[in-house]
Amino acid sequence: MNHYSRIIIAFSSLVALLFSACTKEPDPTTTDDPSNHYDLLVLNEGLWGTNDGSISAINTAEGTVAADLFSSANGRGLGDLAQDAARYGNKLYVVVFGSNTLEVCNPSTLSSIRQISFAGRSPRYIVFHEDKAYVSCYNKYIYQVDTASLTIVDSCRLSGMQPETMCILGTKLYVVNSWQYDANGSPEYDNTLSVVDLVSFQEERKITVGLNPFKVMPVDNSHLLVGYAGNYGSQPSGVEIINLADDSRTDLNTPASGFDICNGYLYTYSFSYTTGQAEYWKTDLSTLSKTQLPIGSGVKTAYGIKVDPATGDIYLTDSQQFRSNGDVRCYSASGTLKWILEVGKGPSKVIIL
Repeated sequence: MNHYSRIIIAFSSLVALLFSACTKEPDPTTTDDPSNHYDLLVLNEGLWGTNDGSISAINTAEGTVAADLFSSANGRGLGDLAQDAARYGNKLYVVVFGSNTLEVCNPSTLSSIRQISFAGRSPRYIVFHEDKAYVSCYNKYIYQVDTASLTIVDSCRLSGMQPETMCILGTKLYVVNSWQYDANGSPEYDNTLSVVDLVSFQEERKITVGLNPFKVMPVDNSHLLVGYAGNYGSQPSGVEIINLADDSRTDLNTPASGFDICNGYLYTYSFSYTTGQAEYWKTDLSTLSKTQLPIGSGVKTAYGIKVDPATGDIYLTDSQQFRSNGDVRCYSASGTLKWILEVGKGPSKVIIL
């Protein structure tokens, strides 16, 4: 569940939009046969409280989809709100927020190797470093998981609000502190980035960033990119570059609901639930020059983005306002639509295999 899913939890209302998606190439067919070769995995969050998180697999050459591959492989569902997934070594790790679990799977078959309980911790996102996995949780801890024994071995208490995504540079882990409910049940927002030393596994300090940060990614060895959501009203979303030499901030003046970095370029989308409109931009991170991408015709609810470093293809997920199965749309680097394939409910993340 990305930062827009939190609106669903906080306010529990979305306006239904009409389902519309069609293209001629490739000819999309659906199969539940996991033996088909595939090169993309799609994490589908599912709907809150319905235990229908899933993983779809896509064969881009054939235009085929293996729907709910995890259930097919294991005879049980993935769980409630599949939040994050990443491959590390010969395993796929799937964070299931609502079910408080970390599923460890075979990435080829999606058969479960182990289910690690995070009961009462509300796990969110996962990153890896030197045979350890680090999981952020809404109980304001980061947990260290040994990838050999597949057990939780350490924890670090953070001083900010609920942590979301993380990244690692050298021996430092950077994690955004996002939001929480106040005593009256209203959302309040953080504006900090915690710096955790991985040697001592202690929070060292915090860096001031934009309001309600939701994502952090490295630009290079000394700069980070932080996306912030604002307050969904008077204070807008945006993206900024953090210089770790002095913690200075350079705002890119680009609204962002989600983004990816690939080969020196920043790809952003900004979607409004109020207007149903979205913008898509490509920014050269060396010059900060921006180009608007001609993406969006037919997209109902832009929900996730991933750029293939090998081909430059842009994968955009469309949740279809969570009222039906969502889509994955593939665009060329210049923004030309190549294909659309239907996947599961609430597709939020594309993993390139």
